[in-house]
Amino acid sequence: MKSKPSKNQKGVTPIAIVAAIVLAVVGLLAYQNLSGSTTTPTTSTTAKPQSFFSKLLGQKPPTTPGMIIGVTTTKSFDPKTNKGGAAVTSFTTKDPEVFAVLEVNKPPKGTKFEYVRYFQGKYIDHGSLTTTKSGVDYVSFNFNLKTVASKRLPGTYLVKLYTQGNFEKEISYQVR
Repeated sequence: MKSKPSKNQKGVTPIAIVAAIVLAVVGLLAYQNLSGSTTTPTTSTTAKPQSFFSKLLGQKPPTTPGMIIGVTTTKSFDPKTNKGGAAVTSFTTKDPEVFAVLEVNKPPKGTKFEYVRYFQGKYIDHGSLTTTKSGVDYVSFNFNLKTVASKRLPGTYLVKLYTQGNFEKEISYQVR
């Protein structure tokens, strides 16, 4: 005859098992971040984007070092000539556009450039672009006043730039 478990006897439920697995995976990813391993998704023109499982197994992402030669901020960018205006590091709250113009080392088609932007040390937005042809000399990001994230409060802005998911350069600018 089967006896009913008493109120003090509790079995391991499937939910507890799933929760333990999730905690183990999150802990492993946190450990990789703290130990210097990258968990940033990356792509390469010759490799597929790194999957979650390849990161979990410790495979290194492809890199493209030195693709960004230099970066300036400016109030204009001409898409016909693919060049920015004069370098500017101070803007007003009413300037309609702020561009981050990247001088690049003739990247192959499909190279992904990304930015993460901060205001007074706090994250405000991010974006990316992928080159549509090989051998360009400049690419740009436009921080215009058309989006809520681009509202310009006076202070210091920092833009961190990445190629294929790897940090390369940063630039700061002031809004007065």
